[in-house]
Amino acid sequence: MHLGKFHGMINKLAIEYTKGNINNQIQSVIAQLDSLAANPGNQDVAKAFKTQLEVLRNVLSLSSFNAPYPTLAALLDSINGHQYVGNQLFQNIEDVIAKNGMTPQLAAASLRELLT
Repeated sequence: MHLGKFHGMINKLAIEYTKGNINNQIQSVIAQLDSLAANPGNQDVAKAFKTQLEVLRNVLSLSSFNAPYPTLAALLDSINGHQYVGNQLFQNIEDVIAKNGMTPQLAAASLRELLT
């Protein structure tokens, strides 16, 4: 892999995460999951969680990484980076939540792990 291209991709990823405030958006989803775990059955909390998840979906759906140009796609493939950007990242988040649907605190812990 050409070091200059790799550096360019990492820079583009950093810009993407900063521009979309993606880390904070995921942290907000985690906070809503924690709140959901602390307040089971509370419809307002459940609605706030769904709203925050939809905000995250919208941000990630606008990612330029959803349709990267061929060179960037090859670079992402080489580091298995597709799973950390755009629609694929949202799919991974949804999968974590679905796997732990009955235990929001486990879903929140799994999402925290995903961020590290």
